[in-house]
Amino acid sequence: MAAGAQRGGRGCGATTIAAIVVDASVMVAFLTEADVHHNAAIAWLDDRLMSGDILIAPTILIAEVAAATGRAMNREAGERAIRWLASAGFIELEPVSNELAQSAAKTAVAQGLKGCDSIYVELAIRTREPW
Repeated sequence: MAAGAQRGGRGCGATTIAAIVVDASVMVAFLTEADVHHNAAIAWLDDRLMSGDILIAPTILIAEVAAATGRAMNREAGERAIRWLASAGFIELEPVSNELAQSAAKTAVAQGLKGCDSIYVELAIRTREPW
C-alpha cells in the first residue's frame, strides 16, 4: 500500500487505518523513562499499533533517536536505540532522497523550520497524513 493510503471502507464495521508520520521526539520519549512524555508516548504508540496504523518516518529518525537517547542516558542506550529502530517492524523508514531534501529545504525556508523538522513535514505532506 502506498504511503498515505487508507485501508478499509466506510461501511458498517469498517475501520480506517492511517499512515502516520512519527517524529523522533515521540520515539525518544518512548525509550527514555526520565522523559516527561514517556507515559504519553507509550500510550500513543500502543494505541496506534492496536489500531493497525502504519507509522512512517524518514531514515534520519535512527540518528536523531540514537543521539538523543545516548545524551539522555548513556552511549549503550543510544546503541540499543540504533539496533531497536533498525529491526522495528512497525515503522516504515523512508529514505531521504535528494528530491525530498530539496523540497524540505524550501519548506524550511518558507516556514522558518529547523532542517530535520522540515523533512518530517515534507514527508507528512507527501503522505497527506497527520504527523
